[in-house]
Amino acid sequence: DATPAEMREGLRSTPPDSDDMAMMRQLYEAASPDGPTHWPVVFGKFLEMATNEPHIPSDELAKIASPTLLISGADDMISLEHTVSLYRAIPGAELAVVPGTSHCLAEEKPAIVNRLIVDFLENEPIQEMMPIRRVPAGAHP
Repeated sequence: DATPAEMREGLRSTPPDSDDMAMMRQLYEAASPDGPTHWPVVFGKFLEMATNEPHIPSDELAKIASPTLLISGADDMISLEHTVSLYRAIPGAELAVVPGTSHCLAEEKPAIVNRLIVDFLENEPIQEMMPIRRVPAGAHP
């Protein structure tokens, strides 16, 4: 339920060589060690993931013990509500919502996204003074 139903349906009817996929196809072809003819395989795997997966129960997410950073675009194709539910389910997770961005936030505001990631990787989490709505690190609901 993280992706709007109309988007899932639209993806299912989109061929890998469609104009809608031109940007993604070109990015893949430019970097792929498998060459441009491999795009339909990758696109098929993407469709499977985007339309049917993943289905990870909250009690499984609660077992994640590694530091976790969730980053979302403010107008992401994955609903903000879904991202917040992940944030609340993963103990000690950190959440960043980048304003004025979509699912392509790394391309739209790379400096902000890079800074968030570098800060997360280089610094220990702070002790929050007033946590209210999420599972604290080390706790299992």
